Amino acid sequence: MIKVHQLALLKDGKMEDYINHINQVSNKIDLVMEIMNTSKLEEISVLTIIDQIGQLHLEVSETEATTHFHSRQNTTDIRIPMLQEQYYKVKEKLNLLYNKLDHFLLNLPQSCLEKILKDNIVGSQTFYLQERLEMAKSQLPSTLDSMARNGLRSWTCLRQTMIQRVKFSLTMDGTDKMITGPQAIHLMFTSHPDKKVRHELHHKFEEALQPDLDLFAIAMNEITNIHLKIQESRGNMNQPLSETLKMNRISKHSLVSMEKAIDENLSRFVPYFHRKAELLGMNNFGEKDLIATIGNPKLNVPFKEA
Repeated sequence: MIKVHQLALLKDGKMEDYINHINQVSNKIDLVMEIMNTSKLEEISVLTIIDQIGQLHLEVSETEATTHFHSRQNTTDIRIPMLQEQYYKVKEKLNLLYNKLDHFLLNLPQSCLEKILKDNIVGSQTFYLQERLEMAKSQLPSTLDSMARNGLRSWTCLRQTMIQRVKFSLTMDGTDKMITGPQAIHLMFTSHPDKKVRHELHHKFEEALQPDLDLFAIAMNEITNIHLKIQESRGNMNQPLSETLKMNRISKHSLVSMEKAIDENLSRFVPYFHRKAELLGMNNFGEKDLIATIGNPKLNVPFKEA
């Protein structure tokens, strides 16, 4: 969730104040890193460190959401690259802090670690601590990990920059509007009740992307290549889904079981889509219409009646 005061800073045009806010988060990360660098392992409270890093993670996530929000709403603001650069710097610092935490956990005396887990010293953080330990064992050396993240960030930034410069005109609700790339993506995910608008949006967005198709292909191939190199370095080439499964906290057996359940019950979903197509007044129901709104999209329902 984006904090109100963060959005207020941007709405009031106080970009510099918001960048200062990002720098304050960065300074908090530096303080925790300094504690972990200068204190003896036995002197550090595991629970305190995990709580502090967790709070910093929340603040960085709020910063990410606010940065993306502003980037999509104000694509012509020349200060956006500066804002994004500050955000990426603080995110990289957080990643380095996580690497430090992993190193710290791996170097804890086994007796100390067993006592922490056995005595439930970290309380509700026990599961996370065990999970983090497993992740730490498969981490790359910090230098290689940082290089991989920087590579991913660079190619991702290029892709985002190309999308941000996309612009095209679209008639919505009887008004001609200038739609930017990020706004087009948002509209496609939230859909529009008018079939004509939905289909024209997809068509014009694809048309606007045509001149840069080769560049998009290069960026996506490089991002994929870096991911594959990371998997290879971790010895996961024979299990390409391993990292994705870990990130989503799901086993391969569970994934296969869900896919099987969907395949076996797919026929139950078909009538739903037929009925939705009927309500939308359509004969052909396509991907663009999957999340199309039925009824009055502007209807406001009081919370108690919802």
